[in-house]
Amino acid sequence: MPNEKEKIVALALRLEQKGKLAEAVKEYQKSLELDSKDSRIHTKLAELFIRLKIFEKAIHHYLETAKLFTRDGFYSKALSRYRRVLDLDEGRYDVCLLMADCYQRLGMISDALENFRRVAYNYEKVNQLKEALGVYGKMADLEPRNPAVLNKILDLCKKVEAQNLGDVSDIKENALKLLARLEAQVLQEGLAQEQGAVATEAILLKPEERIAQLEKKISELENSLSKLRNDFQKELLEVRNEIKKLTGRFAKRLKREK
Repeated sequence: MPNEKEKIVALALRLEQKGKLAEAVKEYQKSLELDSKDSRIHTKLAELFIRLKIFEKAIHHYLETAKLFTRDGFYSKALSRYRRVLDLDEGRYDVCLLMADCYQRLGMISDALENFRRVAYNYEKVNQLKEALGVYGKMADLEPRNPAVLNKILDLCKKVEAQNLGDVSDIKENALKLLARLEAQVLQEGLAQEQGAVATEAILLKPEERIAQLEKKISELENSLSKLRNDFQKELLEVRNEIKKLTGRFAKRLKREK
């Protein structure tokens, strides 16, 4: 024997098939009173409200469905519902943040960052600088080695302070520390690569080959130095000749004026 909820859903389905959408909605809503966590019913109501052109209620039920999927770890399904919300209202930047969280949980970092960027850009556009700063902070958590994000945080900190929008000293200090650490890491990695290349080359070459290589390098440097010296002397001579000519012209001019 079907239970009460199953009877209500069956009635709602018959009404829907007859085109009595508003009546079907009421029955599905009765079903939710018995079980508010049924994602299938929330999805069905969202679809019916779209057909009835009541988009705000459709959005509400899609969000409820996405919340249930997220709770149960079905992040891909949650994302599909969030996309439907954005199809109905592309200005729901709060949904972009929820999508970023799902992408992050799925390990899809580039997609998470793209949604964060979209939200941050909008916050900046409407001068909600502290909110933008918070989003860039989330981006920095995902990409602590991205100097563009860290510099953006510092830039926003200056703007927030200039407009007296609040204390952001902790955020600024953290960004500066991350930048300093990043610069140190880049420098260390660069030195390590350079040293590694030299060490590898030294290992691969025989001693006599390495000596010949170094002697060739010395010869090249001496030739370069000799060329630089000749170029310098040539340029110096040209300058002295120019000074001599100008001095002669100036002396003749003074003689004429007397």
